[in-house]
Amino acid sequence: MNVVTLPVVPASAPAFTAPPRRAYTLLGVIQVVDTGDSGTTTSFGIRPVKSAAYKIYALSKPSRIVLDVTTPQRTVWARAHFLGTTGFNAAPPPYTTSVPRPVIPSATAYGALQRLFAGPAQAERTQGLRFVGSGVAGSSRPAIKGGIARIHLTGPCTGGGSTFTVASEIALMPKRFPPVKRVKIYDTAEQTGRSPAAPTPSRR
Repeated sequence: MNVVTLPVVPASAPAFTAPPRRAYTLLGVIQVVDTGDSGTTTSFGIRPVKSAAYKIYALSKPSRIVLDVTTPQRTVWARAHFLGTTGFNAAPPPYTTSVPRPVIPSATAYGALQRLFAGPAQAERTQGLRFVGSGVAGSSRPAIKGGIARIHLTGPCTGGGSTFTVASEIALMPKRFPPVKRVKIYDTAEQTGRSPAAPTPSRR
């Protein structure tokens, strides 16, 4: 992951109160992370879609820092699937709602996974969408062979006894990528809980 860190000198500026992690549906930026406040500076990590040139501007009226990121020349649309918490306990499956995300054509499956792990955008969160990470930090690039996408998770993985886990969201990926008919997901111990299986359809 490529991260650009922006130190911001607050001076007499008000305290920063936005969420520590924010996902975006922008063409060139996936996520912004508040990486810390030292008392004199506040730093942000910017997760771009790919390594790209960027420029930083300090503007006034109002006072702000602007990051201008070069966007990919071409993107296509994929879909990320998040848990819909509204009425989750009473609603029948499927429990997910899919939302559109721009990805690079040469890495559509991996781009969709990156967008998934970034989580829903703020407007989507207000609609009750949530990313269930199951303690996982991320995933490898999908290795696709014979119609099966093999995905290796990174970081600790625990479902906590829930029937809905990060695998429930990842397994829906094949709907949007014709070469993929099955998904096999491995934890850090190279274990998988089931054989390759067809995905369950989402609400969209």
